[in-house]
Amino acid sequence: MMIFPKSSGMQTVYFTQKTKPHVVDFLIEEKFIDADDPLIPIIAAFARQENVNEIRIRNRIQLLFH
Repeated sequence: MMIFPKSSGMQTVYFTQKTKPHVVDFLIEEKFIDADDPLIPIIAAFARQENVNEIRIRNRIQLLFH
């Protein structure tokens, strides 16, 4: 997984099929979400989707399909 800063304070976390199972752990380690965040099951389910390979973050996580 890689994090790229974007303009306007947005960061994008890119991940591959191999790293998909670790997305939530990575977001917790990098302090994008708290370990007790109630959105964790939703974020994990979103990241497991076939057509998802990035999560954009600006203050809060935005879940985007591509």
